[in-house]
Amino acid sequence: TYPYEVIQQKGSLKVVVTEYNNATNKIEGAEVTVTGPDGYTATATTGKDGSATITGLPIGSYTVTVDKVPGEYKVTGKDQKVDVVAKNTTTVYPFEVTVKVGALQVVVTEKDNADVKVQDASVTITGEGYSNTTKTNGNGTVTVTNLPVGNYTVKVNSVPAIYNVYGDDNKTSGVEEGKTTFYEFKVVKKTGSLQVIVT
Repeated sequence: TYPYEVIQQKGSLKVVVTEYNNATNKIEGAEVTVTGPDGYTATATTGKDGSATITGLPIGSYTVTVDKVPGEYKVTGKDQKVDVVAKNTTTVYPFEVTVKVGALQVVVTEKDNADVKVQDASVTITGEGYSNTTKTNGNGTVTVTNLPVGNYTVKVNSVPAIYNVYGDDNKTSGVEEGKTTFYEFKVVKKTGSLQVIVT
């Protein structure tokens, strides 16, 4: 008889974490767990290229879980199944996450009468890679939805000629997931004097 050794075939699994609908945006710092045959478990963290490679995996079916992602993202997909099928082969598996979003609303009203909404005030909103200048509508508001969570600065650039901005013309606040952050600005009417001379 001749002795022989049984060598278990093993492969590798490369999980690539990207932003949903924006596959070019690779997510660094995502924690990935794979669970496979006989309760085998391994974890890894994605690098700058959004990928994590786990080697030395016994051939078989694995469950891929993204446990944690950077704070501006959230995991929306369920655990996924993937097969590591061949010796010395890396199976590449994509996993998408979504950006946490909220909304922002700006309202411009008269200081002494909040019921008077100021139309056509020019407003610039910047933050988290977003920048846009627009004007308030007939309700004196500007509403922006689907903004990535984070800090935004709102600046009132100009108001109709009969007004001056009362107080600060810019404010910074945070947009939270699933919520609307409100920014309120007040204006006052310009005043002058009239001299009447009777002769």
